[in-house]
This record gives sequence, C-alpha cells and structure tokens, in this order.
Amino acid sequence: MTLTFPEGTLPSRHRSRAHTGDDRGEGPAIPHPGDGAPADGTSAARPVAIDVDARHDEPLRRWVEGVLGWQVVDRATDGLVPPTVHLVGAGAEPPDDGIPRVLVLGAGDDPAAAATAALRGRPALVVRWPEDRDELAPWVAEVVDAP
Repeated sequence: MTLTFPEGTLPSRHRSRAHTGDDRGEGPAIPHPGDGAPADGTSAARPVAIDVDARHDEPLRRWVEGVLGWQVVDRATDGLVPPTVHLVGAGAEPPDDGIPRVLVLGAGDDPAAAATAALRGRPALVVRWPEDRDELAPWVAEVVDAP
C-alpha cells in the first residue's frame, strides 16, 4: 500500500520559539531534539527525574526534553522506566537509591539551603541554571556513563 499526499500538504520542519510573552515569536530558539547535539550520543532519550522548585521546573523540563532529547520520568512511574539521573534543587529530598544526582542551582536560591543540599545529598555534579545548561549533557554523560 502506498500513501500519497498532495504537494504542499505536509508540514515542513521548523524551529520553534520559546514563549516569551511576545506574540511576534521573538525570543531564544529552542532547537528540535538532536539539533546541535553532541556527537558522542549524549542526547539519546536518557530517562531523568526532576525535583526542583517551581521557578526552575518548567524551563528545565523544556530544556532537557526539547533540546537534549531526554525523557522526564515521574517518581510514581519510575519503576517502569527508572531514571539514570536525578536533577534536584536545593530544597529537594531525593531518594537514596544509588542513582547519581545533579544539584541544579539558580539565581535566587538560598545559599544555606544549597550548601545543606550539597552536604546531605552528595550530588555527583552541581550546575548553575541556566548558565551551565549547555554543559549539562556532557557532564551527565561523563558521570552516568563512566565505566
């Protein structure tokens, strides 16, 4: 069976824009998964759990899913697809399950809470959000995929 479509009826690939509140579509481009991805395969659909405060949750989810191509999994269903890494904020209480943790700190995070989280959670990495976002994939690959 062969499917044919009239010319011009299939959508073309395009770059979407982050919602900035500006209806003109101006703002930072969010590439499609795999665009500009590292050549070492770090953009594969890595399952990750995210537990950060509300200020960082949505932008971080958009970044890891839309740019890195990772899959965010919920703790309630992580038995089906367990995360390979937990991205946690200063106030999070990640489970002690042996899965590497990345402490994600943004501007405005309480320094005392960040220090407590680093001491208590013993993260494999500490990243600044969004300043270090371009380094997140290679750093996580180095820690998680290390032999």
